[in-house]
Amino acid sequence: MARGTLDVRICGGRNLSNPNKEGKICCIVYYKDQQKRTEAIYCDGPDPEWNETLLFTIADHVEELKVRVHDGDYVTEEEVGHCDINIEGLLRDGGENRIEPTSYDVWRNNEGNYGNVTVELHFHPGNFGLINDDDRLRTYVKMIWWMKIKNKQTSTYCFVI
Repeated sequence: MARGTLDVRICGGRNLSNPNKEGKICCIVYYKDQQKRTEAIYCDGPDPEWNETLLFTIADHVEELKVRVHDGDYVTEEEVGHCDINIEGLLRDGGENRIEPTSYDVWRNNEGNYGNVTVELHFHPGNFGLINDDDRLRTYVKMIWWMKIKNKQTSTYCFVI
């Protein structure tokens, strides 16, 4: 089982059939129980450009990444369409691996092609991305403490968990 970090770069979409035709649009990417979303960008046509990278921790054997394209008005968030990306080959040998920008068909209601979305994937092996929230908070506190001493600052920080 591969462990590490997966960079998912959502490059853009082509010929997307947005039901609202004009307005904000975003992508939501799912991997196991992790969910990340791009910024909702204004798009007055069928070809949005995000060029945004989302990071996922890979710890279990899940071979599929789900990408959903949504109307990003945050009121209805109607789904424009979705695609599933098989990442088994990317993780198979457990080493660093990359899939160059690739166009995936976007489907809605399991019928017809509603355009496509271009995605680039880059897997970085290792356990560096596999820390829990307590470890991450301790690391941030140590970094801030070190920066304060190095810069001779006297500010006090309060963390709310």
